[in-house]
Amino acid sequence: MRACYSFIRCLISLFFRLFFRITIEGTENIPEENIILVANHYKIWDPLIIVLAIKRELSFMAKKELFENKFFAKILKEVNAFPVDREKADLTAIRNSVQIIKSGKNLLIFPEGTRVKEHRRSAMKEGVALIAGLSGSNILPITINGNYRIFSRITVKIKKCINIDEIKKKEGKHLFRKKILDEIYLSLYGKD
Repeated sequence: MRACYSFIRCLISLFFRLFFRITIEGTENIPEENIILVANHYKIWDPLIIVLAIKRELSFMAKKELFENKFFAKILKEVNAFPVDREKADLTAIRNSVQIIKSGKNLLIFPEGTRVKEHRRSAMKEGVALIAGLSGSNILPITINGNYRIFSRITVKIKKCINIDEIKKKEGKHLFRKKILDEIYLSLYGKD
């Protein structure tokens, strides 16, 4: 882990452990290999909670508007964020994502592409399935439950990995992306 990333992770840990009661479940489900992490996204704090829960250096997409401020853009780059244009199919962000995974790193993606209050299968973006298919990486679903009120409980549940090779064998190429999104949706929002 890079020194800057480690330092920022320590600050995040200190802040959240002082002001929230955090429970992390399912750490045994984290595989050895590099992975794509997917999570529900209700609040702006969600990426920080995942950085705290996963003891690996993560990269993640952030909406391109966040990079307009030069100072904030520098901080985002230090924590391995890269811009994505959510208004169109951003092929540069897709290529960056695949390159990150193929270089042995881990990637965090919020499958709806933004914060959502109500979950609908139709809101899931195909980018995560495309990245998984191109990189060959398995997907690790994570759910965050909590309201982020001071001293409230936040529960992070790390679910079982979604195996990409198994889905490819069962579904074939033309149904592959749809099945991946179905599996992600079920894992994040279905029954435990």
